[in-house]
Amino acid sequence: MRVVFMYELKQNARRKGFLFTLFGVPVIGLAILFFIMQTTGGEPFSGLEDIEFDMMEVQVAGYVDQTGAFETPGQLAEDNLRRFDTSEAAREALDAGEIDVYFVIPPDYFDSAEIEFYAPTFSLVLITRTPMRQLFYSQVLDNGLSMETLSRVATPMSFERIQFSLEEVGENDRPVNDEAQQMTLVNISGLLLVFTVFSTNGYLMQSVIEEKSSRLIELLIAAVRPTQLLAGKIIALGVLGLLVVVVYVSALVLGASMATDTGVFLDGLSVPTHLWFVGIIYYLLGYLLYSAIFGAIGAVSTSLSEGSSVLSVFIILIILPYIFTTQFVNDPNGLMAMGFSVFPLTAPIAMIMRASITDISILEHVVIIAILSVSTLGMLWMAGRLFRVQTLLSGKMPGPRELPRLIFGG
Repeated sequence: MRVVFMYELKQNARRKGFLFTLFGVPVIGLAILFFIMQTTGGEPFSGLEDIEFDMMEVQVAGYVDQTGAFETPGQLAEDNLRRFDTSEAAREALDAGEIDVYFVIPPDYFDSAEIEFYAPTFSLVLITRTPMRQLFYSQVLDNGLSMETLSRVATPMSFERIQFSLEEVGENDRPVNDEAQQMTLVNISGLLLVFTVFSTNGYLMQSVIEEKSSRLIELLIAAVRPTQLLAGKIIALGVLGLLVVVVYVSALVLGASMATDTGVFLDGLSVPTHLWFVGIIYYLLGYLLYSAIFGAIGAVSTSLSEGSSVLSVFIILIILPYIFTTQFVNDPNGLMAMGFSVFPLTAPIAMIMRASITDISILEHVVIIAILSVSTLGMLWMAGRLFRVQTLLSGKMPGPRELPRLIFGG
């Protein structure tokens, strides 16, 4: 198995596609970020009059100033920001449809950097910091503030979102800190899993099919057992997958530090310790599960076109949680989210997404990890059964009726 591991590691590490995935993609991403910084750079507060603010779907926002520092919206924000004396007045305007969202700036804002954000219902297109940035920049432009206040403008807020229906506040509604940043974590963590799984395990399936087509597989299984061949491939590509994760996370950290100076949304983004721990567990289990699936598909396929057609079914299943991201955010403990969490193929991504936006009990983690572990072991066993001489040397793809015999037969 060690020989297979070293061979697969060297072969796949030299692939142009892998090298581009490993280095090309993050370099291009950082280059684009650097270009954006250069084209929008300059003095921090120069040209404020020419800034184009993305308000998402918010047309008019309200704010309640409890600090006494923001008496008027200022010229940058006067068209789409209204000041209210009390939270009750802002709530009435929200209920009447006069404003889309509103913010409450608490008395201790300059110490805590926290702002409360109110919306009629949770929607990603309503989560925006732009109105507050407009307000703060306006004060700089119109009045000239102290150095302490200017430093706070550079990192304006880590706000608290309080969701309620227009009819009444539900009993289950609770404040969620930095919801939009949590959604960023959802997308980043899930995309890392999906991207590394498909980019590296795709080579696993491809290498098996290529070795079968070139009859190199005959020499390999003469030297090692088929299960050792599969294990060596999975471990080698797992190492490459982890290397991709390390490079990408490093690029994200570097990009975030670059973006901090420009006020980009990644400023202030942090990953809780428990989320790192949970993410690593589900990543490893998911990686092993998907590796076994890719290896099994490669073992029974005779060409890349055959393997790709079968794989497409699993790809759809794996990315299903992403398709229903809005439902996950609105109800992370609902029936749909729970269903995806217990289904092995969607569990890794679903649990990482849920852990990023809500609290999950230790018992639930234990149960899901147990289900996923058993499923992963079962899939590895099935892949090992398919990774046998008669399957690898077969000239045709087995049909649905033949698969049970190959898996459970002698």
